[in-house]
Amino acid sequence: NSYVASVSGKFVTINDGGNTTILARQEETTLYTSASTTCSITILKRDTILSNFGNLEKKFGDNDFTLAQPTSNRVGSYSYLSSNPQVAIVSDNVVKIVGGGSTIITALQAESAEYAEKKITCVLTVSKINPVLSNVNVIYANGEYQIRFDSTSNGTYSYVFSDNSAVRINPNNTLSFLKSASVIVKILQNETANYFKGTY
Repeated sequence: NSYVASVSGKFVTINDGGNTTILARQEETTLYTSASTTCSITILKRDTILSNFGNLEKKFGDNDFTLAQPTSNRVGSYSYLSSNPQVAIVSDNVVKIVGGGSTIITALQAESAEYAEKKITCVLTVSKINPVLSNVNVIYANGEYQIRFDSTSNGTYSYVFSDNSAVRINPNNTLSFLKSASVIVKILQNETANYFKGTY
């Protein structure tokens, strides 16, 4: 297989990785017949050396970003994979953040004619963010009060009152006043995978 190695005289030139068989033949003489023998040669591909693929830190809600290629001792294409698609997914070399947590990003440089494939990994950590509350309204109907609001978080919530003797929480999550009073209401929103707990 001359694609793997070629022979000139007694010198072998390595051309590529793979396997080949070398034939050695000694011609006959006046005293001896000719003879031949073979040996197999396996040419291993060179090692790919990857570096400079450091860990990453982002926040939930950050924009998509492009991965920087690792440093390599050769040219060649890369593919990327995220171990936890609930945290981030990778398309080509662009990372989309999906949720809070951590995931392992793997960069794979494909094998070439001379070099073996190689992987390198880094850890992407996506931290939680604070929820944002807006459009708070108090609606009165049929003797009950309902607090409505918008939040960037989908965490469950509860209420804390400055005077518990003055307010009752009804089964439908509305509020009824038990006496005439001025009450401060705090909204407590529980922590989720992507948001810290919030108090308003």
